[in-house]
Amino acid sequence: MSDSALTPELIHATSLAAIVQSSEDAIISKNLDGVIQTWNSAAEHMFGYSAAEAIGQPIRLIIPDDRLEEERGILRQLRDGNRIEHFETIRITKDGRRLHISLTVSPIRDRNGRVVGASKIARDISQQKRDHEALEETQKRLAVTLQSIGDAVLATDREGRVTFLNTVAETLMRAGQQDIVGRSIVDVFNIQDETTGLALESPVEQVLRERRAVGMAHSTMLRRTDGTSIPIDDCAAPILGEQGELIGVVMVFRDVSAHRMAQRAASLLAEVVTSSNDAVVTKDLSGCVTSWNQAAEKIFGYTSAEMVGRSILAIIPTDRHAEEADILAKLARGERIDHYETVRQRKDGSLRQISVTISPLYDVDGRVVGASKIARDVTEQRRTQRALQETQERWKVTLRSIGDGVIVTDTSGRIAFANPVALELIQKTEGEVLGTPLAEVFAIAHETTKEAVENPVNRVLRDGGRVGLARHTVLLQPSGSEIPIDDSAAPIRSDDGQLLGVVLVFREIIERREAERQLTRWGQELEQRVAQRTNELVHSQKQLRALAAQLRTTEQRERRRLATDLHDYLAQLLALGRLKLTQIKHIAQVDSPRLEPMLLEAEQLLDQCLSYTRTLMAQLSPSVLHDLGLLAGLRWLAERMQEQGLMVEVRAADTQLPALEDSQADMVFQTVRELLMNVIKHAGVSRASVTVEMRSRSELRIVVQDEGRGFDVSVIDRVPAGTHFGLFSIQERMQTMSGWCRVESASGRGTRVELNVPLQSESSSVEPSTASVQLERHESGNTEGQGGERRRIILVDDHAMVRQGLRSILDTYRDLEVVAEASDGEEAVSLAARLRPAVMVMDINLPRLNGIEATRRVKARWPDTVVIGITVHRSPQTADAFLAAGGEALLSKEEAADDLYQLIMTFTRGKRPH
Repeated sequence: MSDSALTPELIHATSLAAIVQSSEDAIISKNLDGVIQTWNSAAEHMFGYSAAEAIGQPIRLIIPDDRLEEERGILRQLRDGNRIEHFETIRITKDGRRLHISLTVSPIRDRNGRVVGASKIARDISQQKRDHEALEETQKRLAVTLQSIGDAVLATDREGRVTFLNTVAETLMRAGQQDIVGRSIVDVFNIQDETTGLALESPVEQVLRERRAVGMAHSTMLRRTDGTSIPIDDCAAPILGEQGELIGVVMVFRDVSAHRMAQRAASLLAEVVTSSNDAVVTKDLSGCVTSWNQAAEKIFGYTSAEMVGRSILAIIPTDRHAEEADILAKLARGERIDHYETVRQRKDGSLRQISVTISPLYDVDGRVVGASKIARDVTEQRRTQRALQETQERWKVTLRSIGDGVIVTDTSGRIAFANPVALELIQKTEGEVLGTPLAEVFAIAHETTKEAVENPVNRVLRDGGRVGLARHTVLLQPSGSEIPIDDSAAPIRSDDGQLLGVVLVFREIIERREAERQLTRWGQELEQRVAQRTNELVHSQKQLRALAAQLRTTEQRERRRLATDLHDYLAQLLALGRLKLTQIKHIAQVDSPRLEPMLLEAEQLLDQCLSYTRTLMAQLSPSVLHDLGLLAGLRWLAERMQEQGLMVEVRAADTQLPALEDSQADMVFQTVRELLMNVIKHAGVSRASVTVEMRSRSELRIVVQDEGRGFDVSVIDRVPAGTHFGLFSIQERMQTMSGWCRVESASGRGTRVELNVPLQSESSSVEPSTASVQLERHESGNTEGQGGERRRIILVDDHAMVRQGLRSILDTYRDLEVVAEASDGEEAVSLAARLRPAVMVMDINLPRLNGIEATRRVKARWPDTVVIGITVHRSPQTADAFLAAGGEALLSKEEAADDLYQLIMTFTRGKRPH
């Protein structure tokens, strides 16, 4: 055929045929019945069927039975004229192998635009799948290893922000990943001294500052998010990069109250999803684009109109132009370019990493006239792989940085990993231990008998659960030294529960073992001294009983006096200082850049002082006991016990109990508190009950009961010492009140303590108020201020300094007017009757008539009067009682500067000021 006979359509068809035959991707066409029409050489190579064997056969020839429904769906969409977006699936070869392939399906139309079939471009991605799964499995194994460690593990970056915590850490801290990860360690890891209660510096901060491993201080308590505290120990260590740079901190801690931690951590999953369409592009030997499909438009951002006739260099970065010249030279020689990865540039200038196959295009005479390219965007796939590799390396660095010895074995007990601390303790190098059975390098024995102790890894492999080392275990070093050690070994499991290996965490405890020995010696000495003193104490029992009764009375009186002094002077001064400081902040806005940090620091110091003062007041003599009575005080005590892990149910048939004399109420309250503390210390349970009932008009019965360990009651009568001295003391205390204490208990059957309290009449005398009304205004009508009528206010507080502070705040608002001040509840009710204010700001703790009762009387007679309560010590019981009396809201005194005005406006809005 002459060149003149080659029509443009024939040339175009020939070019497309060359693309199909030269492509390394399988290109197949089929009709709408799923019968194969064309089958290129790449399809022959991929699936093992020749074109003669495949053409005319149904496409089900290469589709597994479990994927036939997928093919039916594809045919339905093609009949509707829809394009099938790029997806991954499974196909089967002639010899029965299953291949992972990446597939693009497009409809084929006739000259009239009707869909008559479909074309498929398939690429074998089986190797990529295997590589990805292997990398993902390695990453999962490292994550599972950290999660499988029996201790709590928490890691931060070099800024002290939490990047990881395992399930054990979540359990101990009572918080989830979403509550902790990303936050500063200072905000989420609060520790304090067990004895003093003072806050301790986080070991992470010390590591970041000193760049060395540190251990936590002795007697360290972790305060958890639910308010409870647990004793913890161990260490934090720096995480160093390959160049020795500090990249974060890993901290390992454990609950030493039980010496056990449960729960295997769930795997830290890293899921990588990569998907892309294939771009099919042709160009001539000068690099000029001759065709550009829709996938190319999507990948590179250029339309076909923009690229056809334009140099392919438009999508090639400048530094890779030489690469294109080399490709064109090879194509001109008829060479095929195998799969390779490179970088291309989108229309918006961004760079994309792509996988390319390039094949030469031949004309009808067999001459190379251009090239075809099939390109796939693999940018996200490569980015994900890099992230997995970085995560894998980070897990390795984290394990190496843990301050305890860590050894990981496979399911046969051979060592797969050992961190530097472990290698130092077993006196081996990494090369000496990798692949070696653990038993050959980790020999342990009983400290006293020297008998060999079973390897904990063997126990885990045999039993499948986490185990701890036996007490008094020593590590036998090759040098002949014996090092006391402890902790645990745990199974490493995959997501489906399959055992992958064992992680062993251990540490030397020389200092702790010596401390235990010293404590034992001291205990023996103490027992001897107690025995010597017992005979002497028996002789003076009667004198001591009388003295103890007098001391208890004095103690309760002194507790009440100290609590009153704290409330009436120190707490009021601190609250007033807080109010003044808030006013200064509002006034000092002009110089705020310099002044604000200093004010904030002073504010925080005052808040700490207030908090500590309230705690002392509550410990000495809780205000709710004297303000609301014994029953409210016991319910308040139940809430405090919950913070220490004991759930207490308070039962009362009568919600209103007769008022007890203050000293008697204090003594009953302290007795119940001691009994509940005994439950926490000795019963071994987390629940108890307190039942209060009136047996007669003059007799109160209180029962404290638990279902715990119990004990032999007779020891109380024989020897009032040791752990039972408290019960002996309670019996003596009840006798001084002309009551009695009855204890019922037996080993394993719990304990029941019954208290009988004869009621004493409460003194009805009330000391007259020493303060008086400070200010009273009797304007005949409403005065006008900024924005209209002014709201008239009465301030009620028995401390003149507080009234002055509140007045100085309210006087700054022109729509408010303080018309009077009162120093006790009786005066407050009297002033409300005469002045009819819009608002009363009412202190809760007042002489003569407390603020709750005063509020109840005011609201009963004048319900439109808004009463806002203030107090130094705000408890839920006080707040409930105040709201039940009719008050609108209860504020702590330091909140008044920020919130009082807004509350007044909120509750009086829509009401006509009085």
